[in-house]
Amino acid sequence: MSVQSLYQKATRAYLLTQHVSASHSCIKAINLLNTSESPNHSSLRRMIHVLFVNIATSLAESKDLSTTFRILGLQGKTKDDLMNAVWSKVLEGYAGQVGNVDGSVIAVCLLMSLRLGTARIGQQIAEEWLANVPDTLIAELDMAGPMTESAILSSEDEESPISAYYEVLELYSVSILTTLQDYTSAREFIKYNPYISDQQKKTFDQRIEQKENEKFEEKRRKQEEERKAQESAAAAKAAEEEKKQRQETMKQKQEPREVKPKSPLPTSPTPSHTKDIPNGNPVEVSKGAAASTSKKMVTMSNQWIEKVKQMSIDSTSMAYILFVLSIVGLLGSQRARLRAAFQLAASKVWATLQMGTKVTYV
Repeated sequence: MSVQSLYQKATRAYLLTQHVSASHSCIKAINLLNTSESPNHSSLRRMIHVLFVNIATSLAESKDLSTTFRILGLQGKTKDDLMNAVWSKVLEGYAGQVGNVDGSVIAVCLLMSLRLGTARIGQQIAEEWLANVPDTLIAELDMAGPMTESAILSSEDEESPISAYYEVLELYSVSILTTLQDYTSAREFIKYNPYISDQQKKTFDQRIEQKENEKFEEKRRKQEEERKAQESAAAAKAAEEEKKQRQETMKQKQEPREVKPKSPLPTSPTPSHTKDIPNGNPVEVSKGAAASTSKKMVTMSNQWIEKVKQMSIDSTSMAYILFVLSIVGLLGSQRARLRAAFQLAASKVWATLQMGTKVTYV
């Protein structure tokens, strides 16, 4: 197939959004065109490369990058790689001469860089091309003089180098540089360009200022949204902390308080009833045993008194014995140990009295 046939086939497929088929036909046309030495293909070369850049842009926007690289037969991983690879393919079609690239092709490359978010590469392409504009185009610009907006609109012809040049100027100053937020360079470029009329310069300045204001408003709105988001997050955090604190307080109120056991009041020790055992250590006895012992004591006391009455004891001894018995009787109900002690003493006194009685009888 001829270059023209391949171009038409690629154009039809592109219009039908069959980008894969369009890319295959377009790449074949470019390869075939690069091997042709016919000078009559300049217009066709321009149209084919414009179509190629548009197809590459559509593929990048509709498919993932790896698929786009594979379909176009290019190497790379990122959008910057894709932009550089497409630009290299374009230069290849113009024998590597930047100044020979048609202005329309440069314009679509700048549009592709804007749509892919690679404006920095678009800036490099535009500046490289503007620095290598061919002398023939410079001569045409000098003859045309500073162009007004109406003159530019009236001369809009796809094959007009002057029209393509102004399109590149507009994209570079109003779109590329403003996207990079380099407003000073954009204004300086317009101010010192001799091929733009004062009226057109004013129009460009207004558009640059509008872009700057839009960017400033966007930044201000973004900062406001971030501030509101931070305030909202802080409020939500404070509310969450307050909620946790409230739940903790309610939990503490619902939990039963630990009641500390009261210290037992000091109580008087329960009298213990003891009795002596041979080794001299007192042994506690039960209350029944203590009551029985008390009764025995009363009985023994009565027996002692009766026996003392029968004995011939002087009044002093008698008084001593009664005194001891009275003390034992009084303390017996209060102190078991004292009672036991006095009981022991009374037994000894009784033994002494018996000895005295025996002596008296003798």
